[in-house]
Amino acid sequence: MPFAADGPAHDDSARCDGLVEGVVERFGQAVNAAARDVARDHARDHARDHAREWRGHEAASASLLGTHAWARRLGRTGSTHELSSHTGTVRMTRKVAAFLLAVAVWNIATYTNFTYNLANTSGRPTGYYVAHAILIVVNMAIAVVLAILGVRAWRASTADTRAGR
Repeated sequence: MPFAADGPAHDDSARCDGLVEGVVERFGQAVNAAARDVARDHARDHARDHAREWRGHEAASASLLGTHAWARRLGRTGSTHELSSHTGTVRMTRKVAAFLLAVAVWNIATYTNFTYNLANTSGRPTGYYVAHAILIVVNMAIAVVLAILGVRAWRASTADTRAGR
């Protein structure tokens, strides 16, 4: 009876389709909001980079005049890593790198357990399994991305520390 045109299987399928459409619509809204945020942040970072460049010139001229306060104020504190991209420079401290790694490990641990529990569940509609499988795949992908970023930032901050930056 899973292919019946009406009845319980058809109702579950229609409900699943409605849920998937809602998820896709919300995902599209989230992507659009993120794109707006990236554009806004890019404009803000561009203005900040120009301000830093100006302060750098001011610090250089102040240090030539014997005033070193600007140079101390502009100096970096702590170990950071700069990831260059088309949107500017991102600095990640070791604390941020450790946080990204911790979130990645947490996602992997919880969704591995969730996968095990889902595999031992029976008697649910197919849409239930499809929706939860999508959740598992997406969260595992997020965990992998966070782990890669965390490892890269951690290694770079270690290299910065060794280089004395």
